[in-house]
Amino acid sequence: MTTRDVSPLSIPFTLTRNLYVRDEVEASLLTALLKRHDKHESYFWAYELHYSGVDLFAVLWRIYYDVYFELNPRLETYLSRKQETWAKKRDVGVFACCIKNMH
Repeated sequence: MTTRDVSPLSIPFTLTRNLYVRDEVEASLLTALLKRHDKHESYFWAYELHYSGVDLFAVLWRIYYDVYFELNPRLETYLSRKQETWAKKRDVGVFACCIKNMH
């Protein structure tokens, strides 16, 4: 396959429930967390991922290790406990707690 055989339409992407591109939603969540302007924006993007069937903890762990790990090592224990709570209770409020602490 040459570069001429690959069109922009052949690159796979996933849409969320509200028809956002998943990669852009993840980038928007990261941006909202880093800007620290409005935590409700962070909640919106996080829940957009969750209700679209994305494993939100996988996204949060990736963000944690890419951005927060070095300066906030105690957040790792917190996220682990919240993930355990999620596994037991399946309460979506767990995500709000995680986002609030990362914000």
